[in-house]
Amino acid sequence: MRIITSLICLSAVLTACQKTNEKPADGPISVPADLQDYRVSGNEPFWTFKITDNEAVYTTPEFLDGITIALNRKEVDGNLHFSGMLNGQPITLVLTHTPCENDMSGDMHDMKASYFANGKTYPGCADRI
Repeated sequence: MRIITSLICLSAVLTACQKTNEKPADGPISVPADLQDYRVSGNEPFWTFKITDNEAVYTTPEFLDGITIALNRKEVDGNLHFSGMLNGQPITLVLTHTPCENDMSGDMHDMKASYFANGKTYPGCADRI
């Protein structure tokens, strides 16, 4: 009877120690960002990004025709992050799911936006389009 009990215990220990093909997570898991299109804009200086798929058209009063740039999308902690290169410099746009009021017009928008470029942060608002 002892031999059978020992074999059952040994079998349970060996089963628990088997390798699996699952890889443990290395920190927070990044979920692919939704593929919605967005219009993101801010004031003083005036800037706008129209984001579609994995690119954006950046416009300002100086660049009315716009500059098209490639973007990477990801979702981090429920916020949408878009990153790319503009005029040879890295940029990042972060959209948070918090209502936003345009600081000049008072218009309400779906999300707050932050535009990071050249070591500066430019606040703005965003909407799905």
